[in-house]
Amino acid sequence: MIDFFRKKKNTTPGREANFLPVGKEHVQQMKALVEKVLKNLNCQGEWKGTGSNQMLDFVFQSGNFRLYFNESSPYVNLTYPVFFSTSMENLNLIRSLCNQTNINTDLTKVIYSINEEKSEIDLHIVTSLYLEESSAQAIMVRNMTDAFQWHTAFVRKFESLLEEQKKNKTDDLEASNKEFDREMFLLRQQEMRRQPTGEWRTNSTGRISLGQFLDKALSLTDVTPVSLNLFADDASEEWQENILDFDLAKAICPENRPPRKRAVLSLVYINPALPGIEQWLTLQLSFEGDDKHTVWFRVTTCHTPLAKEKPQHQSGLLPLSVLMAMDRVSVKQWTDEFNYMWQDAADKMEKGDVDSLSEEQRLIWFVDNPKMAETLYKGHKLFVSGRYYEALLYLENAYWQLQDAYEHLSSQFRDAFFEVGYMVGFCYSELHQYTRAQYYLEIIEQLHRVKYTEEYVNVMVNMGDFRALNLVDDLLGKMSERLRDEDEPEAFLLAFVAFLNRRKAYLLVEHGRMEEAKALLNTMLEDPANRDFAINELAYIQRLEKKD
Repeated sequence: MIDFFRKKKNTTPGREANFLPVGKEHVQQMKALVEKVLKNLNCQGEWKGTGSNQMLDFVFQSGNFRLYFNESSPYVNLTYPVFFSTSMENLNLIRSLCNQTNINTDLTKVIYSINEEKSEIDLHIVTSLYLEESSAQAIMVRNMTDAFQWHTAFVRKFESLLEEQKKNKTDDLEASNKEFDREMFLLRQQEMRRQPTGEWRTNSTGRISLGQFLDKALSLTDVTPVSLNLFADDASEEWQENILDFDLAKAICPENRPPRKRAVLSLVYINPALPGIEQWLTLQLSFEGDDKHTVWFRVTTCHTPLAKEKPQHQSGLLPLSVLMAMDRVSVKQWTDEFNYMWQDAADKMEKGDVDSLSEEQRLIWFVDNPKMAETLYKGHKLFVSGRYYEALLYLENAYWQLQDAYEHLSSQFRDAFFEVGYMVGFCYSELHQYTRAQYYLEIIEQLHRVKYTEEYVNVMVNMGDFRALNLVDDLLGKMSERLRDEDEPEAFLLAFVAFLNRRKAYLLVEHGRMEEAKALLNTMLEDPANRDFAINELAYIQRLEKKD
């Protein structure tokens, strides 16, 4: 069984971008190669489509699969369609679970679509393959087998969370608890540039430009774009000028037209670190649903690696999946909503009714600059809805403005500043920009607040920092001393210790210290909060030992 929470290593060898083949001849070669593989596997397929877009449906070990071939791409897209369906009432849970799954995979992604006829949510597993004669069969079999395992892991986790919801008598995990519980749930899913003084914004928050996305989401700064191509069912366009200003939302939401179901952007650019070498970046945009206020879409990136002799681990080169949205709400509507919240907060504070303040009101009330408060309000709304990239554009602006005035901030104002730093670090972590996340989280980790510390530990572990294990051991030592003085330890302290033990076990396995890891995991089997994790990790160790 694939470990549901373990981050996979990127072990796919890189390939020189300029030599990856595309075009009709390449598609014909891939089709012949795939037919040969299916024949060896005793599988029969049915071809569909003509021209530049063709697909092949086939059955492997009782599982229905589909391969997509496109003349503009050197890759073959493998889909395990509709492996699971559930009621529309579970949409929030499915969104959270897809996010949790996708941040722990590199190339394989779990996506969902809405079946309007049945009023159901359909789940699909997708991945991109580069096939060669010598390894095509092994690659296809491995990825299809992985799809079965992800199917089992996903459904098992879904059923577990659904049962938890029923016990809590709520259909929304994030809305069922107070702020602390919500932050803990977000943290479990993950297991700089200075703004010049006097300027309010370094980020454009009114649109999602390609250049800004490359910088914030992929750490690709100062690149020189060569060309940008858009491929969609109803359009095919190319740009060679003003490429970095291209609004990503327009690819999925063309003006005066209904949203597209999908679109692909192909960017060719030159990185100043590798002058003269053209590199390719593919952005797949898929429609995720809409309502009268918002159009939701997902951007999934795939970067063609350059170095053939070793895999690429730079954050900008690893696949990334980001949920975004285009608001149908006007700027005036946002401002009116903020003004209402601001006045409502003022009325409550005047009555001394602090306990009834909402999360956003608590964050913005101590900010005396209305423009900054409105920016914080919008950023926080985007953050709690999982739109981390967009939230980052607002929150980072507010952080640097608050930082400039830090020495003059009241204690309550500083709490707001630290909370903004936490959210900025969390957003960067969601985008796998761990170095940037570490900068913000190191500042607030010294406050010794559980959610700040957990996020800092997650970033240290996920970025492979050599200090991570010592950090976890130090925290466990301090918690052991504290718990000795507690007759009845509070639940949040016990949950924090359980979290640290999971992180330590993970690190021991990553460092190859298997005997220590097994000893710790065996003790964790007695802890209900860690039992499932321990079972999965022990099984993972067993598989590693069998390979050796």
